[in-house]
Amino acid sequence: MGDKEVLCLFLREPVQSHNLVEILAEVEGQGGLAIAAHPFDYRRPALGRSRDLAEYSGRIGVEILNGRGYAGLGNREAAEYATAHGLPVTAGSDAHTPFEVGNVYVEADVETLAGLKQAILNRQIQVCGQVSHPIYSLCSGLRKFDLRARPLAPPSPRPG
Repeated sequence: MGDKEVLCLFLREPVQSHNLVEILAEVEGQGGLAIAAHPFDYRRPALGRSRDLAEYSGRIGVEILNGRGYAGLGNREAAEYATAHGLPVTAGSDAHTPFEVGNVYVEADVETLAGLKQAILNRQIQVCGQVSHPIYSLCSGLRKFDLRARPLAPPSPRPG
């Protein structure tokens, strides 16, 4: 699926496809919701800064508050886009470290998952919280590298 990151909510089974059109079909078939994750983030525009959002409007909602949207501009653009196009919205912490869990969340006056889904579709939720400090992104990025000591090249055979 490349750089297309989609949150798939209210599913009964895991999504099998890696193709966006097929993912949306699987989500719809299960009665779930598909949400474009951080679509306007300049570092990681999951759906190409709205190019694909327009194509899939009506089949996908928008994450308007992402916990790793540090500059804030991407979150603002996502909110403006969702409002202009009447799309359902959500928010998420995008936590990669324990300290980020729950920094961003949604609230709704509902008692069931079905009620939460309907509140999202009707735009009757509140997005809450604040983005994580950028240091957490740096820390989780460094974890991708194996920083343990190791030789840069195979050792040379010793003369013998």
